[in-house]
Amino acid sequence: MHVTAHASVYTLVLMSLDRYLAVVHPITSMTIRNVRNTSIVLAVAWLIIVVANAPMLLEFQVYQFIIITSPKVLVKMRRYNFDAD
Repeated sequence: MHVTAHASVYTLVLMSLDRYLAVVHPITSMTIRNVRNTSIVLAVAWLIIVVANAPMLLEFQVYQFIIITSPKVLVKMRRYNFDAD
């Protein structure tokens, strides 16, 4: 969830930077603002965001809930631990 939230914010920041260049420097920015450069900048932004949020995988644990229809047991929980122990 944090990765997509950060990615959407930074994508909006990059879009506003693109609009700024298009309005303030329309002629000089025509060579900079193309599909190739846009793809590279977005890929680098996503890579930075994913790497910055990678420690969350090590900090938190993932739980898988299995719903069982038995009258005695409602939910069975399995814990995945990502510790390097």
